[in-house]
Amino acid sequence: MSNNKHWQQQEIPLKDLALWDENARFPDKYFFRSERELINYFCNNKDFEIETLSKEIVSDFDLPQLEKLVVFSDDEQKIVLEGNRRLAIYKLLDNPNLAPNDSLKNKFLDLKKKIIIDDNYSFDCLITDNKAEGFRFIERKHVKRNNEVGWGE
Repeated sequence: MSNNKHWQQQEIPLKDLALWDENARFPDKYFFRSERELINYFCNNKDFEIETLSKEIVSDFDLPQLEKLVVFSDDEQKIVLEGNRRLAIYKLLDNPNLAPNDSLKNKFLDLKKKIIIDDNYSFDCLITDNKAEGFRFIERKHVKRNNEVGWGE
């Protein structure tokens, strides 16, 4: 991949990926919370546009993955540093019972009928064993916006 010894590429199944409870999107009180609580926070905050993004994901499910998940791997877990909203949605598509209410659960049940997904569904991931390296990636994407310039209309 590169000359950086801290990075490797790997496909990792959904069941082996964990949401990052210290993600900047979560208030401090969510540190050390369960995955269900983190998913509920995403779903209950309209700014994260979970329903809109979930429809886009299902609509483009047949396309190759555009962005890799960025994963910090320690001896115990594979924690997604970048891609938590997407991961939460895939977890909801796999298991709509994770939804915080029946209305959203039913929406994910309907979306799930349009695709084939289970907890073995794999993601292209960039993995690091050095959290500082993962933070560099996050800064490049979210702070510097990957230095991208829009095409306009």
